[in-house]
Order: sequence, then structure tokens, then C-alpha cells
Amino acid sequence: MKNMTKKVIITILIILSIILLVVLVKYVINKQVENRTLETLKMKKTDIENRSGVFIDPRDNKEYKTIQIGDQTWFAENLGYMPFLSSPNKKYKEIKVKGYDGDNVAKAKQTANYQALGCMYNYKMAETACPEGWHLPSKEEWDNLVETNLPMELFIEDTTRFEIEYWGLKKNYLNINKTGFSAIPSGFYSNIEDRNTSWWTSTYSGVSGGFEPCHHAIKISYKPSNNFYSIRYFDCGFASSEILVRCVKD
Repeated sequence: MKNMTKKVIITILIILSIILLVVLVKYVINKQVENRTLETLKMKKTDIENRSGVFIDPRDNKEYKTIQIGDQTWFAENLGYMPFLSSPNKKYKEIKVKGYDGDNVAKAKQTANYQALGCMYNYKMAETACPEGWHLPSKEEWDNLVETNLPMELFIEDTTRFEIEYWGLKKNYLNINKTGFSAIPSGFYSNIEDRNTSWWTSTYSGVSGGFEPCHHAIKISYKPSNNFYSIRYFDCGFASSEILVRCVKD
């Protein structure tokens, strides 16, 4: 009986030792993964900081973050140059701030949408809206950016800022915004909750319906429900459409 009890105790001790060893190994592995993750995030942050800069638009003293990606230097946020606002009663607007129904520039600049998204422009305004030394990027310049730096999660900022809905991307978060481009969802012909965003290109794409000239517009979109994302062009952004602008350096 005593031998049986001793064997049971030894067996229990062995089992407990194995469980403890497994727990310890898991802890060590998780700690190593955590340390590698933190180191990767630190390296990503340092890399972005080394490629970042600041540009102050002399027209209104608005400060913009900039980012070098490959051989291009881009605004790391959308253009917010707003010398005036189109009347709310005007059907086709030259400049507007998403969600703001007024023409008071000072009040529009105080809104969360302006601070996060900047302004939306029709093509005529977008064509010359970038400050001196910068310009509205062509389709080819967007191609160079996108084709060099796919996939999509490298471009987007996956945080909630200024009450704007975040992307909710289910991809590897270590890659999130690795380029520093910092795209924030804005919607396109829809409301602010849509998880997509679009910008003008300077490239002419033809005429639609025989009356309105079209230019390419690029769109990033993501559907959390099925983890589907895409970066694609609209062949025809109507000249009267109000779309965001990113500037690229000359």
C-alpha cells in the first residue's frame, strides 16, 4: 500500500513538473515573440522618423508632415489649403470640408473632419491646389508608389483619430503604415463611416457622356467582414467631383 502511494505521489510530481515545464517554455517563447515584436515596432518607428519631414505652406502657414518613400517625397496627410469655401447652396463645389454645411473657413478648420482629412476639391481646384515646389501626382507617380510598396496595409494608419472610424484591418499589424503614408478612411460618394479613401490624379482619362472631362482617381478600400482590400483606379473621376488631394514633391 505504501509503495502504491509512493508511486502515485511520484507520478503526480512528474505530471506537475511536465506541466510547469510546458508553462515555462510557453512563457519564454511568448516573451521572445513579444521582445521581437517590440524591436520590430521600434525599428519601424525609427525608419519612418528618418524619412519624415515637415513642410509649412507659406500661403496659410499650415504645417504638413512629409514622408520619403523610395525616390518620392509625399505629404503624409491630405491637403487642407482652403482660401475659400463654396456656398452650401452650390450644387457643384470647388472646395468643401466633408460633413460641414457652411462657408465659414475659420469654423470649417475647427471641425474634426478638416483636421483629419483636409479638404475635398473639384478637379479644377485640385490641379493647382498644391503649394509651390509640389504638385498633384500623375497616375504614373501613384503607380510608382503603389507598385513598389504593396500590400495595402503598408499605407494605412489603423488608429482612431479625430472621431474618424479606423480601418479595422485584420492583417499583420507590424506592417500597418510601414511606409508612413498614413491613409485615413474618408468615404467616396458616401458617408464618413465607409472604410475607403480616394485622391485625384492629374492624368486625363477621357470624356464621359460626351460632356464632362474625366481624370483618374485612385481608391484604397477595405471590408473587415471578409478581410478584402484593394487599391484601384476609377477611370473617370468627373471634373465636378469633390475628391481629396495628396501632394508630391517636384
